Amino acid sequence: MSYVEFIRTRTVISMGTFWFSVALAVALATVFLAVATSFDARPVTGHAVVLKVKNGASLASILPASRIISLTRVFHFSQDRELSHFFRLETPADPIFLESLAQNKNLEYFEREKALKASEIITSDPQFTTDSADLGRQWWLAKVQVTRAWEIATGTKDVTVAVLDTGINGKHEDLSDGRVGGGYASYCQVPASMAGQCLVHIASTVSAGENTDDNGHGTIIAGIIGAIPNNTKGIAGINWNVRLVPVKVLDSAGNGTSADVAAGIVWAADNGAQIINLSLGGAILEGPGVLSEAISYAYRKSVLVIAAAGNDSTLVGADLDTAAVYPVCSDGEKNHVLGVAAVDIKDRKAGFSNFGSKCIDLVAPGTTYFNSRDDQRGIISTYYDPKQPGKNNLYVFASGSSMAAPMVSGVAALLKSKYPDLGAVGLRSRLTASAADISAQNLDACAGQNCAGRLGAGRLDALGALQTVTFLSNSIIRDSAGQRYVIVDGLRRSISEFVFKQRGFVGEDIKEVSVSELELLPASDPFPPVEGTLLKSVSNPTVFVVRDETLLPLSFLAFRAHGYTFANVTTFSDKELGSYNFGSDLVPADGALLKLVGNPAVYYLKEGKRRLLSAFVFHALGLKFTDVVDVSNIEFERYREDSLVPLHPPPEGSLIKGEASATVYVIENGVRRPLSAQSFAARAYQFAQVNVLPESEMVGYQEGAPIL
Repeated sequence: MSYVEFIRTRTVISMGTFWFSVALAVALATVFLAVATSFDARPVTGHAVVLKVKNGASLASILPASRIISLTRVFHFSQDRELSHFFRLETPADPIFLESLAQNKNLEYFEREKALKASEIITSDPQFTTDSADLGRQWWLAKVQVTRAWEIATGTKDVTVAVLDTGINGKHEDLSDGRVGGGYASYCQVPASMAGQCLVHIASTVSAGENTDDNGHGTIIAGIIGAIPNNTKGIAGINWNVRLVPVKVLDSAGNGTSADVAAGIVWAADNGAQIINLSLGGAILEGPGVLSEAISYAYRKSVLVIAAAGNDSTLVGADLDTAAVYPVCSDGEKNHVLGVAAVDIKDRKAGFSNFGSKCIDLVAPGTTYFNSRDDQRGIISTYYDPKQPGKNNLYVFASGSSMAAPMVSGVAALLKSKYPDLGAVGLRSRLTASAADISAQNLDACAGQNCAGRLGAGRLDALGALQTVTFLSNSIIRDSAGQRYVIVDGLRRSISEFVFKQRGFVGEDIKEVSVSELELLPASDPFPPVEGTLLKSVSNPTVFVVRDETLLPLSFLAFRAHGYTFANVTTFSDKELGSYNFGSDLVPADGALLKLVGNPAVYYLKEGKRRLLSAFVFHALGLKFTDVVDVSNIEFERYREDSLVPLHPPPEGSLIKGEASATVYVIENGVRRPLSAQSFAARAYQFAQVNVLPESEMVGYQEGAPIL
């Protein structure tokens, strides 16, 4: 078992607000039904939490059996070792117990559960049209140039899109040709009377072609991405061929938890999904927690995660820069999530759609027009109405950012079918680089202000994305001005002479390209030196190290702690160095020794936090004063005191006692555990091994359970 690394409260997620009208297959109804749900977060008072445990500790020592109602692994299906440390815990209502967990030295933090709402939301198909102004039919296909993109690609069943939602009705006439594959379900089917707890939790695979949707929202999303075309029925999806995987993480009311959505993301990434659609979300006040962990996991597997911006219940749209919504804002600005806001037929931001410079990367149609809940026309798609269980062939007009996200997912799937070697970064970059500029239409659409920089790169353009010239990865090209580029994940990245040689490229590999060919290739950041390269500029003494294609500045403490030498530092021109991406200071390696200038106290760094060293521990660890680095007050304050372990413990197995006490302790897992006379003798300890310490030092080491 292992020690708890951090504890997080589960976060409730749902679909959010969307507005729709239901219709039969051919005769579309005109009555709109307003769904009175909100995208905003609602605090939950129950005690359901998510824990991540460290290697080497007993979970039982942190969670007594009396405190456990239910304890299960969040990612029980995954073989990933890191993900095996996540647990879902339901515990009796006891704020004092949760507070005690917060004070435990092995816990980083925990967060209260918050409620989220799911985002509201040429063929023979009756509702297909090539007229981008035809309000009554699928005008958006022509608007985002899907119909022209079909001349290049129509999709393939080799591309898998996972729809994390309320499920998909695989029996719908426009989805029933086998394109709806087997999937997964992770949600609370029967909640307990106490909010935050669950009586019946479902966690299982689901069969292909079945109806897993008991709400209707997920079937809407699936139809936009890949409803069957050319079947004389209903609508045409963006992909003529695609594999749709239902991952049911929301219940019949459209609600779910962050832990279930996280489980769905990891399951999808582990089971062949190349694209994940998340038309769901809500606010998480303490941070996205386990949801971000899962998104980062998918990103590392090169899965493109696409999330809806969410809809503001006041119908003016919220600024996500000041009121973040998750999962669209779950990437910490690292571009792990492609955030999608909604626009109308005139390319104007939909009144209800959220916006923001940090979380939104692209926009797509999410409504035809939306003047009010009673005066609107949505996006038509497939639908399932749980109130009419015998009718599998319904269609719906729905408005919301939920509809915009699957349009981007659908085009991403088309792009993947044409260029299968593109990963998440390449897909994302092509989608954003080819976007249509709609700034002129949105001079006052973001809460009455200019939307410049707050609607991402622009409006989705399928043709622009698919028209791009493609070279094999690692191809070297050169333009007429002599600038060399390397192709990585479908993007062109300029490469300097130093990096060209360092990475082992040769002149014979270069292909000459015209200006027109070059312009069709989306540009990305310059290709950096190899991982671990040390570099500085001509005019600045600061040394940087390349980590994950980012230049991290090194303090002298970090430089020494990581064992770097000045002989390995390469000097670059100011221009070249300035072209790369910069990150925050590299954290010194564990074990770095520092002291404040003019102060004799020595500190030991652990995970970026400082711990005071006693003279006894300093010598017991075999440390040397020549390895201690003097730092300024500014740098000293950068390394916060470890509030859980302010005094670094003696080495494992050390025997210690206080000057005024007869009790002998042994250091195990960083805590002092009192030894009974029997255990002292049984372990064959000798009193000569016992180190006598001042009582003031003894109290600085956390006391653990006695060894009897």
